[in-house]
Amino acid sequence: MRPRLGPCLRFPLATPERRRDVVVGGLRLLVPLVGWIVNLGHRLEVVHGLVHGLVHGLVHGPRPVFPGFRPVAPLLRKGLRAFGAIVLYLAPSATLALVAATATEGAVRTAAFVGAAALLGLGVFVLPGGMTWNAAHDDMSMLHRPDRAWRRAREGGWDSVAAWGIALVAITLSFAGLVVAGVGFLFTSAWAWHVAGYAFSTSLVIDEEVPRAGHAS
Repeated sequence: MRPRLGPCLRFPLATPERRRDVVVGGLRLLVPLVGWIVNLGHRLEVVHGLVHGLVHGLVHGPRPVFPGFRPVAPLLRKGLRAFGAIVLYLAPSATLALVAATATEGAVRTAAFVGAAALLGLGVFVLPGGMTWNAAHDDMSMLHRPDRAWRRAREGGWDSVAAWGIALVAITLSFAGLVVAGVGFLFTSAWAWHVAGYAFSTSLVIDEEVPRAGHAS
């Protein structure tokens, strides 16, 4: 499997269960920060179900991928752990950005700004490798090892680049939700991040899991 634009864009809307979770996820975004973290935990559950559901399905038949939002506590717990990792990965860039914003010398400000931009790009590129592995295997260890997450993201090759392109397309399209009284963006945003999760799953995890299931069968 490889990330392709059409299937990825359709993935969160393909079944009634998926459409339900997109709507519920959008409604939960009405709760500042906590709603976003619960949505993050839910996306991790979806990726986990996607990977293991596919592997399970090769042997035993398909099973649902979207689990709903109940119970909330495990989703919040998973989301908080992942949110902490996001903060950790982006902290160096944020620190240099603060230096750039407060520096009085032009050379220092420019160097800090360039460094912040470079670290932001690196952190954003590396995060999906660790985050997707964490979601698929419920294993935070790779998120605690940026070098392993970097290697995982790099191993994705052009598929990883394609996943990023699909994610950016979905995020861009999600802004169309702003025309629906602004609140439409809540639902298009929930849709877009599921598109991204599916794209990164196919590029970074599923390819290595499917042969295992085929071997088991």
